Amino acid sequence: MADNFDSLPHDVLELVVGLLSPVDLVMLSITSKELCGIVSTSRRWEVLSRQRWPLCCFDNPGVPSGRDYVSYQQLYVRRMGMAGFPAATDLLHTVTEAARHKSSSSSARPVAPAVSFKARQSTMTELLTSAVQQASRLHLCVLASPQLRRCPDYTVVMADVAWWLEEQPNALLAHARDACGDENEGAGFDELVGSLPMLRHMVAFCMPGTPLVHQSTMNRLARDICGQA
Repeated sequence: MADNFDSLPHDVLELVVGLLSPVDLVMLSITSKELCGIVSTSRRWEVLSRQRWPLCCFDNPGVPSGRDYVSYQQLYVRRMGMAGFPAATDLLHTVTEAARHKSSSSSARPVAPAVSFKARQSTMTELLTSAVQQASRLHLCVLASPQLRRCPDYTVVMADVAWWLEEQPNALLAHARDACGDENEGAGFDELVGSLPMLRHMVAFCMPGTPLVHQSTMNRLARDICGQA
């Protein structure tokens, strides 16, 4: 059966492969060396990746950019084993890029459509709130699965968190103070401190410091947000 399938014209094989599910693609790839080569280079993996993670950066056709994945097949297969980590990574990256775009003195740098839309529709406060929420979610994912630190997406998370800590520390501190401000006097304890654990989670990505974040910034954030000396 595999020999007969291999004898089909290449364009017909590509058409068939383009209709298969991820599981069928994997099963087909182990039937023969020739089919493995066709499946591994099929554009089907890029289509599946875009459908499942629409916010992932897809600047270059054929090879995912902004990550260390060598192919869309590798991206899809590895990300499928990370539960909610990839989606949260992509949302954090989108809101960070949107914030970077809004805060830049020059908005001429081309950005992805999703980033441009987010930048137009959201205030910096909204972008910051979303970034803190996603960073907290990612931190909890890493606590549950420490091996996520070795995945290519983790470096993207680190860079995005570092940008907020280094470029927007005052906004982060204001966010923390607002959570405990006088206007929240009537709120319950759980509501009052609800956002503070998220901020601690965000800072934890770069504690005790990384080359991406100046140590003086980390010290200030650790003191004012985390309550460390």
